[in-house]
Amino acid sequence: MTSVLTRTARQGLQTFKGRSRRHAHRFAVQALLRYRTSGSVLNSAWKSSRTLNMSSGGILIETPEGVPVGTELELAIDWVGLYHGKPMVRLLVLGSVVRTDRCGTALRILSHQWQTERSLAAA
Repeated sequence: MTSVLTRTARQGLQTFKGRSRRHAHRFAVQALLRYRTSGSVLNSAWKSSRTLNMSSGGILIETPEGVPVGTELELAIDWVGLYHGKPMVRLLVLGSVVRTDRCGTALRILSHQWQTERSLAAA
């Protein structure tokens, strides 16, 4: 069985001469998610998207529209597979947009929380 978290192949092919600003390795994780603007009543409708890659400090997602730098987004990612014996958990992420370009929308993770199956049924 192959792990869902596999190192991004591009990292090994790049010939970057400077010092990387990243503190953690990125992993190619493609999972469906829902996202919305945090703390705003007006734009609080959930939209569908997917992750492109992630690390312990950041996440790159696909968004159909440009999201301004500094915007805080809430993400809800359903994580299928065993996690502490639970068959399904949801990863809730609060992130701040640091970049939006043709590659996607990059967020710095401000906080995260795992919801277990029991709390998913109550939500």
